[in-house]
Amino acid sequence: MMSHRIAGRAGIILLAAWAITVTSTRASEGQENKVAAASKKSEASSTAGASSAISCEKMGAAILAADVSKRLSLAQTAIRRACRPAPAPLWDAIRTGQWSDSAPLAPAFRVSLLVLMIGKRYAEAESLGVQLLEGNGHWPADGAAFNQPEAVDVISSLKSALTPYRIRLLLDIYDQVSDTKVRLAVVRALQESKSDEAMLAVVSACWDSTDEVKTAGEEAVKKQPEKSADGVLARLIRQLPAGPVLDGAVRLAKAHSGPEVQAALAKRGLK
Repeated sequence: MMSHRIAGRAGIILLAAWAITVTSTRASEGQENKVAAASKKSEASSTAGASSAISCEKMGAAILAADVSKRLSLAQTAIRRACRPAPAPLWDAIRTGQWSDSAPLAPAFRVSLLVLMIGKRYAEAESLGVQLLEGNGHWPADGAAFNQPEAVDVISSLKSALTPYRIRLLLDIYDQVSDTKVRLAVVRALQESKSDEAMLAVVSACWDSTDEVKTAGEEAVKKQPEKSADGVLARLIRQLPAGPVLDGAVRLAKAHSGPEVQAALAKRGLK
């Protein structure tokens, strides 16, 4: 296992809240997905032509004027076009969980719109996604529950928006949350980074997992120049700066390592 609180913050993720909400969420996921699929199909057929004719400048007003059942399609169109700044009615609905006329935005749509925005590199959406992963299991504006399956989607979306802090946050999540889907999302997100720090969870997965997380870690390691977990870990020990991530690599090395890793430890005086 790696070190706790690599990101340097106490109480940093959703541990207890995720554990409480994950069961009830999964029980309702099937019905919610059916509703979402039906709604998307209906909206796509009825509004695709109309929304394509609306300029970004007028999209906010169009969203407010539209029937609630058509707002999701308009919102998706605005995001996919990368309308900037994001139309205020759209962003406010994501933040607060409801449209300006108090009509609720379904939790599944709330997360899907946020994830779509992160994928389009909206800075405000990236920041909110990080807040959700750091938080106590609730959306900051309205206190609605934010649970494990939703966290998986947000983690996955951050793969194209990784910063040093976000990498360390995901390392913390990998270390502290044992759920397979969460860990798998972390490994797949971090393997997209060229940062040495990001490789710590990838290498760890090769040894501390026995399921699809281990497979994902092994596949990611094969794409590295060294082609082996020992080789990547030795590189991390040689190159990482002093700090919590290096400390985690050293602990991992002392639990699982061959001669190559031992030589790297010795070279840095860490044996």
